[in-house]
Amino acid sequence: MARWQARTSSTLTIFADGAEVRRAADWLERSGCDLEVPPAQIERLDLCLHEALANVISHSGVPPHETVSLRLDVRHLQDGHEASVTIMDSGSPFDVTKAKSKAAPVKLADADPGGLGLLMIRSNCDAMTHARRNGHNELSITVRWLNAH
Repeated sequence: MARWQARTSSTLTIFADGAEVRRAADWLERSGCDLEVPPAQIERLDLCLHEALANVISHSGVPPHETVSLRLDVRHLQDGHEASVTIMDSGSPFDVTKAKSKAAPVKLADADPGGLGLLMIRSNCDAMTHARRNGHNELSITVRWLNAH
């Protein structure tokens, strides 16, 4: 595995409310640009962040007046880079990395509303980890890209 050369980060705290998702997306785009994450990788992280926040808001039991902490970490490696967005919430313990994804429908007529968020996250990230620390879920979603030659 490549050695980490440098690490930079940005943080944001939002309320566990659907109205805050846009603010989180704006923060991710702004911070990603500031930390020199390519636009395509920011888009991948944004889709994952949106789905993860939707799950926290809808299913974790975190009330809308409680906060969710977000952190963007960018690591510059010898052979490339990676960016991780970490979502920390006080909701019910849930390790998304062990949850089964719903199968993608073959035809639109077979599709049920919702339930594809995990599949979308897994399809758009390069790695995903979960930890339970001090009563909080910590979900980290990572994307990677190579150095430009």
